[in-house]
Amino acid sequence: MIQLQAVSRVTRIVTEKMPHSAAGQMLGYLYQCEWALVELAQRWFKDAEAALRMEMLDDIDLLHGSVPVELVQSKHHGGQGEIGSTSADLWRSINSWCDALEILGDAPLPLLRLVTTQQVSAGSLLEKLRAGSADARCSRSSSSS
Repeated sequence: MIQLQAVSRVTRIVTEKMPHSAAGQMLGYLYQCEWALVELAQRWFKDAEAALRMEMLDDIDLLHGSVPVELVQSKHHGGQGEIGSTSADLWRSINSWCDALEILGDAPLPLLRLVTTQQVSAGSLLEKLRAGSADARCSRSSSSS
């Protein structure tokens, strides 16, 4: 991830001078691919049937066999910024998940996850949904009861 941060700075400088450059979008796709490979590697050691698809139901579909178990939205930004409950990235992700869930129909609900290079806005609802937060753990364990 450190390499992508350095490339991101260079990309920002290039795109400021060359407004028609697609370097920013390319960096986003590379970030998505790198993230997908890390996710697959982590899962594969625990689950030999772990697989992934890209740009099908979501940016990254993590599968057990052919069944989607997690849908990941990947959002890369070249500069500093925050994501909060009114962020366009959040609402675009929710829209994408609604479309995917419609396609899945009555199939089991996969975990829905947003991965971003942005910081979560302090005090926002997203802070409570963050992986590893006490609130997220409580809501998951109470919903499975």
